[in-house]
Amino acid sequence: MFRDELLEAAGPVLDEVRAHPFWAGLRSGALAPERLRRFTTQDTWHLVPAYARALARAASTAAVPSHGELLAGAASATFVSARRMVGELDILERELKEHGAAGGGGGEPTAAPATAAHVAYLTEAGAQPFPRAAVGLLPMTWFHQFVCRDLVRDGVHPATVYAGWVGRYCPEEGFHSYVSAYLDLVEDCARSVAARERGGLIEQFLTGAHHELAFVKAAWGGETAAPAAVPRLL
Repeated sequence: MFRDELLEAAGPVLDEVRAHPFWAGLRSGALAPERLRRFTTQDTWHLVPAYARALARAASTAAVPSHGELLAGAASATFVSARRMVGELDILERELKEHGAAGGGGGEPTAAPATAAHVAYLTEAGAQPFPRAAVGLLPMTWFHQFVCRDLVRDGVHPATVYAGWVGRYCPEEGFHSYVSAYLDLVEDCARSVAARERGGLIEQFLTGAHHELAFVKAAWGGETAAPAAVPRLL
C-alpha cells in the first residue's frame, strides 16, 4: 500500500519526532515550562490556522466529491480547534502558575523561524494539484496521531502539571476514524497518478515530515535562526 511506502521513506524522521525528549518531558513533568509555551503559542496562533487554510484550499480543488468533503470537514474542524486553543492557552497558564511556574508573556507571538517556514510550506502544499496537496498535508495529521497514541500508551505521571494539557492535546476517538479515511484518500491519490509521479508524492510527504521535526526541535531549543533547508531525499 502507498501508506507503507510513505512510512518506509519517512520512518527515520517519524522515529526522531516520536523519540524527541519534548514528549518524555511532558510525560514525566520534567519539561521546562517555557518549552511547552513555545510549542503551544506557535501551534495555536500560527501553525493550526495555516493548516486549516491549507486543508480548505486543497478541498476546493478535489475532483472526487468525497475527497473534497473529507478535507473541507477537516478544515472546518481545524478552524474550530484553533479558536478553542486560544482559550486553552489561558488554562495552561493557570495550571502552570498553580505549580509555581512564572507567567508567560501572553498575546500572539511573532512566528518563530521554524514556524514561519512550516506555515509557508503548508500554504504552498495546499495550493498544489490535489494529489500532492493531500499527501503533502498528511504529516501534520498522521504524526499527531502517532505522538498522541504514544502519550496515551506510555501514560503521563498523574501529579505532573502537564497532565491536563496532554488530555486536551490528544484527540478523541473520532479523530482516528478521520485519519483512517484520510489514509484511504491518499491511497486513491496514489492510484490516480502515473507511476513516475509517485516519487514526487513521497518527496512532498517527506518535506512535510521534516517540518514536523523542525517544529518540535524549535520548541525544545528556542531557535534564534531559520532552520536548515529541508533536504530533498529523492
